[in-house]
Amino acid sequence: MFERIAQAYAGRTAVVIGAGGIGRAVVRGLIGAVGRLVVADRDEKLLASLAAEHADAGILTQPLDVRDGAAVADFFAFVQRSAGTPDFLFYTVGVLNIEPFAQTTDELWKRAVDVNLNGAYFCTKAASDRMRLQKRGSILILGSIAGVKARSGTRVHPVYNATKAALAAFVNATAMQLRKEGVRDRKSTRLNSSHLVISYAVFCLKK
Repeated sequence: MFERIAQAYAGRTAVVIGAGGIGRAVVRGLIGAVGRLVVADRDEKLLASLAAEHADAGILTQPLDVRDGAAVADFFAFVQRSAGTPDFLFYTVGVLNIEPFAQTTDELWKRAVDVNLNGAYFCTKAASDRMRLQKRGSILILGSIAGVKARSGTRVHPVYNATKAALAAFVNATAMQLRKEGVRDRKSTRLNSSHLVISYAVFCLKK
């Protein structure tokens, strides 16, 4: 199984949105497995430190504000020119709001929606438009158990919960439509050269 997974990455182009935290861990896992790796983040210092940490890996880095749809389109045009059509997209950026609902402002709400939801849409749309042409590609969007249910105590964050729940619904519906264009069911274990997949990853981190 793992040999087949490794073969799926070999020689392919992967794009990671997010150079810190889980995104950085994803990058480390992809180095040496994929043929070309492009990483984007709004924080240019994070990008610079990542490039320095893996100076021999040939990582391409590019600043990107995922809240800007035009900037996202330009970024994927850069990916196409520099590394070819993306085969894999990992969307790992997100905003965690911890303030109670009574202290939530319009600005805090908009920022969370822009990053957690709109950014995922912009990146998924730009990447899948290119993947559909070759009828091959995989998109993984970082989710949260908060998108499934509000949990008691300090884990109740109305803005964060709302954006992650909307993100889960977006991925589910988008996956069903993209399957018609390339396409394998997410439950299938078959790997081949003609499939287009979008999935939602939930990470439960325990101290």
